[in-house]
Amino acid sequence: MKTPLTEAVSTADSQGR
Repeated sequence: MKTPLTEAVSTADSQGR
């Protein structure tokens, strides 16, 4: 389940946002 939405959330989590 690789969607742009989940990817965006993963990126934000990585940035500690």
